Amino acid sequence: MKRREFIVPTFIIIFIVLLLTINLFYIKYNNYKSLSNLENAINISIKLSNLVHEVQKERGMSSGYLTSDKKEFTKDLQKQRALTDINIKEYQKIFYKYSETLPDIVKQSLELANQSIKQLYNIRTKIDTQHITAMESIKTYTQINKNLLAPMVYISKKYKISTLSTYMIAYTNFLYAKENAGIERAIGTHIILCHHITQKDINAFNTLIIKQDTYYQMFIQYASSNFLQKYKGLENSKLFKDVQYYRDIILSANQQKINHIDVKDWFNKITAKINKLEELENYLSQEILDITKIKISYAWINLLQFIVYTITGLIVILLILYFIIHLIRKKIKLEEMVDKHIILSTTNPKGVITDASTAFCEISGYSKEELIGKPHNIIRHPDMPKSAFKDMWDTIKQGKVWNGIVKNLKKDGGYYIVDAHIEPIFGRKDKITGYIAIRHNITDREHLKEQIEENAKQHQHMIHQSRLAQMGEMISMIAHQWRQPLTAISATSSTIILKANMDKLDKASAVKLSNKITKYVEHLSVTIDDFRNFFKQNKSKQKISLKEIVDSTLDIILVSLENKNITLIKNIHEDLECTTYANEVKQVLLNLIKNAEDILLEVNPTNPTITIESYQPMDKHTVVLTIRDNAGGVPEDIIDKIFDPYFSTKLSKDGTGLGLYMSKTIIEQHCQGTLSVHNDNQGAVFTIELPR
Repeated sequence: MKRREFIVPTFIIIFIVLLLTINLFYIKYNNYKSLSNLENAINISIKLSNLVHEVQKERGMSSGYLTSDKKEFTKDLQKQRALTDINIKEYQKIFYKYSETLPDIVKQSLELANQSIKQLYNIRTKIDTQHITAMESIKTYTQINKNLLAPMVYISKKYKISTLSTYMIAYTNFLYAKENAGIERAIGTHIILCHHITQKDINAFNTLIIKQDTYYQMFIQYASSNFLQKYKGLENSKLFKDVQYYRDIILSANQQKINHIDVKDWFNKITAKINKLEELENYLSQEILDITKIKISYAWINLLQFIVYTITGLIVILLILYFIIHLIRKKIKLEEMVDKHIILSTTNPKGVITDASTAFCEISGYSKEELIGKPHNIIRHPDMPKSAFKDMWDTIKQGKVWNGIVKNLKKDGGYYIVDAHIEPIFGRKDKITGYIAIRHNITDREHLKEQIEENAKQHQHMIHQSRLAQMGEMISMIAHQWRQPLTAISATSSTIILKANMDKLDKASAVKLSNKITKYVEHLSVTIDDFRNFFKQNKSKQKISLKEIVDSTLDIILVSLENKNITLIKNIHEDLECTTYANEVKQVLLNLIKNAEDILLEVNPTNPTITIESYQPMDKHTVVLTIRDNAGGVPEDIIDKIFDPYFSTKLSKDGTGLGLYMSKTIIEQHCQGTLSVHNDNQGAVFTIELPR
């Protein structure tokens, strides 16, 4: 009896082992066969991608040929068609060699690709007879290429093999990105040669660029680091930048600028870019092929090894037992890790704790014995509103999952904050037998959030300090501007009184002197308006000339500069405009001029001078203002720190250290420009660059 009890389980185990062995042999053999078929499929797809590359060039030349009424690309198109035909023959040769070994879904996609090749000859006839428009030809060629690229997508889906799958996904997305670059070449050529550009064409061109970027991002996500390094090196090349330059002109939708583009130069540059992508494509396909061959080799070796392993069942049984023990140990280790690192607890339906992890005990300060059998509200913090727990119980009693942020009380009176996930535990007939709570400690994150909020408040306080300091300087400037009119008003008033006392105040004199007083009063009123307008908050950006910004700023500070014998040189182009928050830029400009005034008074050079100039960079959509002085410049040991908060360069140390910090904040964060400083041979040069 005992022997039978031993033999039966043994035969059962042997039978199971044999089934597993046969099954594993079948899997390994299929893996080897699948990899071999995959190699064939990749060889076919490589030939298809080479064909797509040539069809892309044919599409671009056909677009230019049709748009220019056969004036452009005539000879080039014929040569390109010949190259395309050569690639068709190469593809068909390898197709007939390997296609029978491929899965049905891949075969179907290849049949569709073959039909598309036949369509290629039909569209050529329509192009030659001009029975098709440029955009229609682009659409037809694009559909052909879509069908030619489709097999690669099905290959990626069908053969899901570690490492290769990610590389093939990267390869597929790279092909689609390159295809969209080819469409971009065709549509761009059409737009350049077209005499009536439509917004629809521009939108189509822009959509292609966006789609390219999307495919490139997907490609970057899955490509190997070695290949990414090659791609990024090419992405930063002059060739890509040249193509981007033409892109920007086309996207501007400026008919005149677009028609001035040399279509041959555009076509050659983007073709050179696509050719570079083709080189990378070949590198990537070869990389996939090499990995496939390695995996085929490994698969074959594994198959042979497995055959050897199946000779002795005992070894297999021992291995199975070993793996079972290993898995059990792994499970125990995993449970220990969960217990140690996951804040976890279970309760009965009434909320009484039935189990608690070590991590829960450590963070709460209670031992497991102190927690089990106690209601879960033992760790409820008084800061938590009762409504939150009511919502939690209402949710989980309905059999739903509850998620929320909870502040819990420690045994020692402290607290910790967790992101809690609570869900019911179901027994028979879907009856709730208890609840499980998994929590993630986010105390540090919440503290960081509070710190960020505190920093934001400090930043606002700094802005307020800066504004008060600038207002003080403004009031000082207004006082300078008022001194002369007030003195003149006083003198004129004294003249009126004197003449009245001497009975020499005739009507004409009274009117003349009164007009003088009125003129001075009007000047004072204008000064007040300048002050009020200067600090008025901009609600939206406006298009304004640099001259208007500079002139309205100088209306406030010019008298102060003149009184201090500081020469102002102004070289502002009247036609330069920017779109910005004008008053904020004026505040920055005033601060920079006032800083220049202060340093000139401290250094006291011969003929103190402030120079304000403007210009427009050739290769940017920006305008630039420079404010320079001849005070010797900013010391090199502090020039990198002058935009830091609370860093002051004033010798008297009466500055807040916020002026330049807030100026940089206003220009770069509010106005989307840049503010920088450097020294020339005479002094400091502050540069404000603003978007047009």
